[in-house]
Amino acid sequence: MASSFDIQAVLGIQRLVLSSPWTISLSVFLARWAILLLVAIVVYLFFARDKKKRIASIQAVLSLGTALAFVSVISRLVLRVRPFLAFQDVTLLIPPPLKTSFPSGHTAAAFALAFAIASGNRPLGILACILASAIAFSRMAVGVHYPTDILGGFAVGLPAFFLVRLLYRKVWIPRIAPKIPKTSHA
Repeated sequence: MASSFDIQAVLGIQRLVLSSPWTISLSVFLARWAILLLVAIVVYLFFARDKKKRIASIQAVLSLGTALAFVSVISRLVLRVRPFLAFQDVTLLIPPPLKTSFPSGHTAAAFALAFAIASGNRPLGILACILASAIAFSRMAVGVHYPTDILGGFAVGLPAFFLVRLLYRKVWIPRIAPKIPKTSHA
């Protein structure tokens, strides 16, 4: 069940968003479609000539998959009801999502992608982190997540990226790196 802080935060955010058609439209766009902008950045990195950017794009896809797998498991264990279902004062601004609220899958996915993007291109990574934050905020604004769902999504997305990066460095690189014989100089 949601805490008093969670519900008051969602209601407060919605009061701000519902005050203008422009903020409603922006929130809906960010909540539903902005993640595709992050995917577009990943595609751009994949086709870049720079090896570091290409590696970052591959890590982004793997981080995304890892984050969504974690979200799937956690959400089945927690089974938290979404704000628009739990409280009649919360206005649903997008089509109702099928799964439970905790953790936010969009937030986990957005930050997993953003951190991977940042590992390959710092300026695009900063933009991606700002976009991921906007996506996270918008998920509360449209009535589908609580602040703690967002924190949970962040807490899944960041470790998902670091796990992929660690496995890349510890498993993938040693397997593909040529074995160079050590020479001794006496």
